Formats: sequence, C-alpha cells, structure tokens
Amino acid sequence: MVKDLNKAARKGANKRCPFRNQCGKVCEHVGSELGCSYYKYNACGDDVIEDQERIREIMEKTNIREKEEEILAEMEDEKGGLIMISVDKLYPHPDNPRKSLGDLTELSESIKAKGVMQNLTVVPRAERDGTYTIIIGHRRHAAAKKAKLKELPCVIVEMSEQEQVATMLLENIQRSDLTAYEQAKGFQMMMDFGDSVAGIVEKTGFSESTVRRRLKMAELDEEVLKKVSSRQISFGDIDKLQEIEDLQTRNKVLADIGTANFNNSFRSVIEKQKRDKELAEMRAIFNAKGLKEVTWNEYREKYNYEHAIDGKVDNLEERIDEAIGKGVTAYYFSCVTTFYLLTDKKAKVEKTPEQLAAEERERERKQRYSLLESTFERLYQLRREFISNYSFKQAAINLDKIASYTLVCGINGDLWDEISKEDLWKLLFGKETVVSSYEEMCSEIAPTEAAKALLVAVWLLTDGDDLDCHDWYCRYDSDARLEMIYEFLESLGYEMSDEERELLDGTSELYEKGDE
Repeated sequence: MVKDLNKAARKGANKRCPFRNQCGKVCEHVGSELGCSYYKYNACGDDVIEDQERIREIMEKTNIREKEEEILAEMEDEKGGLIMISVDKLYPHPDNPRKSLGDLTELSESIKAKGVMQNLTVVPRAERDGTYTIIIGHRRHAAAKKAKLKELPCVIVEMSEQEQVATMLLENIQRSDLTAYEQAKGFQMMMDFGDSVAGIVEKTGFSESTVRRRLKMAELDEEVLKKVSSRQISFGDIDKLQEIEDLQTRNKVLADIGTANFNNSFRSVIEKQKRDKELAEMRAIFNAKGLKEVTWNEYREKYNYEHAIDGKVDNLEERIDEAIGKGVTAYYFSCVTTFYLLTDKKAKVEKTPEQLAAEERERERKQRYSLLESTFERLYQLRREFISNYSFKQAAINLDKIASYTLVCGINGDLWDEISKEDLWKLLFGKETVVSSYEEMCSEIAPTEAAKALLVAVWLLTDGDDLDCHDWYCRYDSDARLEMIYEFLESLGYEMSDEERELLDGTSELYEKGDE
C-alpha cells in the first residue's frame, strides 16, 4: 500500500516544481504554482520557476506603483501644486536607502536640454529656515546641480521619519534602483522606527519571506557585504549564514560568499560549531563523574594512560562507568576527538630528552592525522552535496560527459562492487526510498530522471568518504582516483575551493613536511 501511494504521488508530481520531491503530493497547481503556499514561501535562489517569478515580479511592481500613486495624489491634495525652490536649499536625505546615484551624465544632459520633467518631493528641514530635505528626486537634484540649474519644481509635504524612509524605499524599489543590501538597511530603518514585518510588507509590496530575508542581511557586516555585493549571491546562501551562531565568524564566512570557497568555509564552521558543543557536553559528563581534566604536560609528568574513549556523546556515561570499573580513576585529557582516562603514576619514570621528543612528535602526528581525516570527510560531504543538488535538467544536458566517465571507469576497473539503493534514492530524489529491490527502483525512475540516476550511481561507485591524499605519517600521498573524480565533477560545473586544490596537489599546510 505504501508503495502504491508513493507511486501515485510521483506520477502526479509537478515536474516543473523544484519542491516536488519534498512535497510528495499530487499537484493541483501546475502552471499556477504561486497559488501553492509551499512554493510561494519557499522559492528562492535556484529553486524557482521562471515564469512564476516573472508573474510575482509584475504583481509586486503593480502593487508598488498603485501605492506610490496614492501617496503622490495625497501629497498633491495636501499642498495643492508645485513651487520652485532654489537648488542650494535642497538637501539629500541622510537615510536615503540608495547610497550610490550612479552615472548622472546622461540625465544631466537631458535636463540641460529639456529641463526637469518631474517634480521633486521634499519635507521642511528641522531647522525650519526655508531649507528642505529631498524624499523623492535625489538623482534629479544631483543632475540639476551638475547642469547648473538654479531652481527645481517641488511638492512640499509633511511626513514622519518612518513615512519618509518608507516612501524613499517605495520610489527606488519600483525602479529597481536598490541593491538587496540597500533594501535590507531600509527595512531595518523602518523596523527601528517601530514598524513591523507586516507593516513593511503592506507599505512596500514585498512578500513577507523577502522582507525577513532582507532583515537578516542587515545584521551582517556592512563593509564586508559591500565588498562581496558585486558577486552572484543567492539568498539561499544568505539564509545559510544564519546557522552560524557567532556573528564575527558569520562575517568571516560572508567574505567567501559567491566564491568557490564558500560551501567549504561554511561547512567547516558548522562542523566545528557542532563539535565544540559536543565536546562541552562531554566535558560536563566527565566532570560530573568526578574526573579532573589535565593538560598534556601534566599527563606526561604525573599520570599513566589507562583507557581511551572516542569523542561521541552516545552512551558516554556508561562507557565512563565501565572504564572506572576497570580501575581508571581521577583524571582525563582530550586530544582532538579522543578522551584519555588516566591514573596516578605508581613510580616516577625518568625519560630521556629523545623519548620526550618522540612522545611529543607522536602526539602532534595523532592530532594532524585526525585533522586530515576530518577534513577529507568534510570535502567528501561537499562533493555529495553537489551531486544531490544537481538538477535533472543539468544531468540531461551533460549526459555525454556522464556516460563517458562511466565508460572509462568501467574499462579501467575503477567501479566499486556495490552501492546502497538508499543512498542512490536519497541523492536522486532527496528523500528515503520505499522500494524493496533494485529492479523496482529502476522501474520507478522516469526517462527524464535517467541521466541524473546514472550520475548518482557512477559517483557512488567511484567516490567515498575514505579517499584521501596522505599516509600514516601525514605526508602527502597523491590519489589518482580522487584526482579523476574532481576532474569529472569540475566538467559538470563543480567549483573546487582553495583548500581542496591545496590538498589535492600537496601544497596544504596540513601535510607533514620531511621524511617521517
């Protein structure tokens, strides 16, 4: 019965929708996906349907235009027409969301020839000395000054600071003049003035999900974001940054956004964040058992090693109790991902400088080895993520490359013996499989999904989390299989990070230099 339901859902899936595998329902919104709340609020980055996003854009702009016309009509009713104001008595708004006015040459030449065709909207300055702050028309004012005009047509209005910011946002958004970060700062100003997310949505015409994403951007370091703003940045990546708890670290990773290093930097930080929490939890358990943590030097001078416990929280209390039952008492120290339980030394053993130096080298080797292993495991997960996110369309376009790689691997004997159908299904459709056999699984794969199915299968047959480029002594040891895998993935659009290249070519600082 479960299989039948799954098959029915897949047959009724919307092939256009990037969320069809997450949803699993018979779609009632084919061709009108904006009517589906799941698509409407989750679509971002690469996970969009182009024609639906165009409709969304038109709807938003229409809504914004209607709002702006209402505001301008109210202004005209209140003040009853235009007045000419000296250019020198008009000042740019200090909180104008648009920070760069762009090239004014063309507009200035037009103003010289035809004059200002549209009035400015201004408010009296706090000094009330006959000077005004510009709300709408910053580019016209700057271009008019460049064109040596003396006066400009203006409408004078009364607005609160909150209304001023909202109006400037409205005007610039309609013309697509603001960067995403400028929008974010504008939304944050509105929040600072006491507005709510719902209020911003109502005033600007943006969707709630867009407003919330922009507000998250406003938390980031302004200078760093300015530097990266010219890159191709997806809001999916901006959303990822929120998973990093430490703001300073978040901004450090932000510096890599839009580059080949971003995914690796992000995953590295997330894994360390998770590991630090686990280690803190484990230390609390050790301490609760009455064990005292000591340093490496204290261990060498005062204590005997008795038992090692790997760095996993699962069943830790039971494992400690078991070790204590075998005579381990009093002390422990940690080395990367392992905890060592100790006892007092019964007799002090004098060691030669050579022995002490050898112990220190061995400790450093273990630390370096553990770091290399965890790093190569992280890089495997990056490759796995790339395969998982590779679209059916991309796979179909690159079928010749996938087929060629499969053929070469088969001829060279580089294909491993067996793959997990659970892994294949997870990477192919993003969810757990309910099929019981490979034959049934193959019958469930549609012709349009075959190219990616081949990609997933051949990747699983050649790649693995145990592939690395180092030996027992942490020296560089090239791996032809790993080089072949990276060459294949790059042909499909994978972007290697600097760390991956350095580990692959032997220039990484993680490798031990020297003979042994």
